[in-house]
Amino acid sequence: MDVKVGQVWQDNDPRHDYKRRVSVLEIKGAHALVQNIHTKRKTKISLDRFRKTSTGYILVEDVKPQESKCPSCDQPRGDEIECPSCHKLKLTCCGIAGKHVRCFECEETVEA
Repeated sequence: MDVKVGQVWQDNDPRHDYKRRVSVLEIKGAHALVQNIHTKRKTKISLDRFRKTSTGYILVEDVKPQESKCPSCDQPRGDEIECPSCHKLKLTCCGIAGKHVRCFECEETVEA
């Protein structure tokens, strides 16, 4: 399983009743910088330990996919269409052409 920034993992050590949960902050080489969810203490853990063994960690919460949002109305963006001014691609928000349509290239708001 791939370890990703934003995931939450739980210590799988059977000797402890309290199961430490950590959030992955950064991945560098063969280690992950994690933060304990309760104590906020940061530590470095080998990526080899992120597996379901008695000395490892189990995935509790995966990363949620990020949606691209319209900066005008904070709704999910829709389809790409060509800008009539500069002929580059632009996006419409909410999937509705003509509503908050902004070109990536010329930053012009254009009616679709």
